[in-house]
Formats: sequence, structure tokens, C-alpha cells
Amino acid sequence: VLLAETTTIGIRYYPVSRLEAERQMVEVTTPWGPVKVKVSSLQGQVANVALRIRREQAERALLDSERQYRAIFETTGTAMVILEPDSRIALANDEFARLIELSREEIENRVHWDDVVQFEHSGRAPKKSITCSATGEESSRSELRLLTRQGGIRHVLLTMGAIPGTPRR
Repeated sequence: VLLAETTTIGIRYYPVSRLEAERQMVEVTTPWGPVKVKVSSLQGQVANVALRIRREQAERALLDSERQYRAIFETTGTAMVILEPDSRIALANDEFARLIELSREEIENRVHWDDVVQFEHSGRAPKKSITCSATGEESSRSELRLLTRQGGIRHVLLTMGAIPGTPRR
């Protein structure tokens, strides 16, 4: 076919042999769940470990997960924020912005949690510890007052917990 259907006038060919490493699929537990990896070995020594999924598949799954998270975060009827370790509000949803009478642009990465919370005389809101039955992680529940742009006060019940694998809460 090559000689008849192309401009090629000659072909070199050589006998080829292939040395294959032993390989097996192993399931590895990661912080994101179990992942299958291919482990190859030569003469009993591990030569290579390769993820079974392709990078594009992983990126697509990550984007899908982020879209779902954002949809829940942004459309829930509950005011929600994500705080950085320094108590700066990294993300706020529209419900939280409405509650304190600021836009998300005015809040995100500009406002600190302590700037919008009015604590009791003790300086801290009364807390009650809660353990999540699904993850075993501890969160806290507090009654506190949020300050609005106009100086008003909103009485709220706050549930706060850590975001696993990050310093955020």
C-alpha cells in the first residue's frame, strides 16, 4: 500500500523485539479517595508508577466538582462565607452580602470576620462544639450578631467548621 498509494520509493524494515516490564494495577488511598495506579517492575525492582486516569480526565472531574460546589455555595438560601487563616473573608455568597448590606466585591478579600461580628462583653461568642457524624471533624455553633453597613444588627446562628485539607474555615 505504501509503495502503490504514496510517493515513497523504498522502505527499510528491521526485526524488532520488545522487553516488557511486569505490571500490575494497585489501588492507592489518597486524600481525594481511592485511585488505581499501574506499577511496573524489572527484575523485582519497581521501575515506574503511572496513574491510570489521564490528566485531562482529572482536570475535567475537578472542574465539574468546582462547578457543583459553586452552584451550591452561590444558590443556597443560607448565608455562607469562607475565611482565610487571618479571618479575612475569601468568599461570600449573595445571601451573606444581603445580610450585612455590602456587595460581594466590597467583602471578598477586603473585610475581616471581626469587622462584621459584634461579640459579647467577654469578647467571644458563646460556643457549643459539634462533631460531624460523616467526617468526625469538630465544628462549633454560636449565636452572634452581625453588623450591617448601616450599623444595624442581625442576630444569627453560626455553624463553623474547617474545610478539610486547607487552613480555611
